[in-house]
Amino acid sequence: MKKRRTRSGRTGEKIPLAELLSRRFDIPADVLCGGLTVELRGRNDLYITGCERILSYSAECIGLLVSGAELTVTGRRLCCTTYFNAEIGINGEIDGLSFSAFTGKAGEK
Repeated sequence: MKKRRTRSGRTGEKIPLAELLSRRFDIPADVLCGGLTVELRGRNDLYITGCERILSYSAECIGLLVSGAELTVTGRRLCCTTYFNAEIGINGEIDGLSFSAFTGKAGEK
């Protein structure tokens, strides 16, 4: 079987399209494939794409299921401003973000 020549001129395995586009346009591959993105604007606005569900919700702590892990947002006066099509917006005084393994039960690690 004849090996394909890559853009660099070397022969080898075929490179996936997402990886080629990622390299060409300097965009992370997971963003191109619809993976998790977390965008913090200042200290008060947080936007997350790839949220599978809300695990827990209070004014001081919001737990989210993202990419098979739990993302915990801590702060004061936290409020979910939007939740649609795997995208969530959170507003308030954000003190921290932490990832942990998801055990299948909300609030437990």
